[in-house]
Amino acid sequence: LHYKATERNDTPFWDYCRTMGVPDSLDEKIRLFESRGRVFRENEELFNDTSWFAVMIGQGLKPRGHDPMADIMPLGELRARMSHIRSVIAKCADTMLHHRDYINRHCAADPI
Repeated sequence: LHYKATERNDTPFWDYCRTMGVPDSLDEKIRLFESRGRVFRENEELFNDTSWFAVMIGQGLKPRGHDPMADIMPLGELRARMSHIRSVIAKCADTMLHHRDYINRHCAADPI
């Protein structure tokens, strides 16, 4: 997916990657995600749903619509789930270092 969904076009290599054929299973994953934002895991795949979602979004793929399952969920339950997700993300973000602090602590170059 990283190669197929690339936006790079600065060399023939990337042009080839962007236009190459992919296995039917990957093509199905891409089409489903682009249509409804759905991801799925088959059998004992290495990547889980969260990883597929992250790479699809990270590669710039965007769904044209939403999962119709959201339409059958009662509005109160949908709002509660979204609120919970927002809360979990906020708690995780609150525990993370700021970008500059992370770089200083883990990636700073040694003085010459």
